[in-house]
Amino acid sequence: MEDRYLFKAKTNNGKWIEWNILTGIPHDINIINSTICQCTGLKDKNNNLIYENDILDGFTYPYMSDDVHNYYAEVCWCNNIPTFGIYTQKYPESKVSGISAGMTELMEDWNPNDWEVIGNIFDNEELLESER
Repeated sequence: MEDRYLFKAKTNNGKWIEWNILTGIPHDINIINSTICQCTGLKDKNNNLIYENDILDGFTYPYMSDDVHNYYAEVCWCNNIPTFGIYTQKYPESKVSGISAGMTELMEDWNPNDWEVIGNIFDNEELLESER
């Protein structure tokens, strides 16, 4: 199964399901449409697939410095380019000045060892500082 055809979404009972867009989703499953996420086709350092709206911890500067995680990244779809990117957010408890917050980078030169999926924007709202 090709990863780029994978999608995931939350069901009405709060569980996540994945499906291949080519084979479709079972008709007896009700999903929450606003939680539909497309797979980027990329994997993190733990070999987990990365989806749109996932939250990633980074292990390079500025995401991590002096063994402290200062920022995290939200995986987003960039409409103007059409490709996946990462949107940088500052951890609420971070003491850095925040100059890297709000930046969007493309996932072109992806090194999976630099990233780890730690959640998503639907299940980890405590990380999100503000609406974009």
